[in-house]
Amino acid sequence: MSYLAQFTTARQAARTEDKRQASQLAEARRAERLDVIREFIQLTQERHTPRRGPLRGTGLDLRRHA
Repeated sequence: MSYLAQFTTARQAARTEDKRQASQLAEARRAERLDVIREFIQLTQERHTPRRGPLRGTGLDLRRHA
C-alpha cells in the first residue's frame, strides 16, 4: 500500500475508534443520569407518601380543623 492509503486507513480507524468511545461514554452518562433520576423519584415518593393511620381515607382533614 502506498503511504497515502496507509495514512488514510489509519486515520479512518482512529476516527471510528474515537466515535465508538464517545458513544460508549454517552451511553454510560445516560445510564448514570437515569439512575440519579430514579433515585430522586424514589426518595421523593418516600417523603410524600401519606402515613397510614386510623383516620386516613375517611375524608377528614385534621389540619383544617386545628
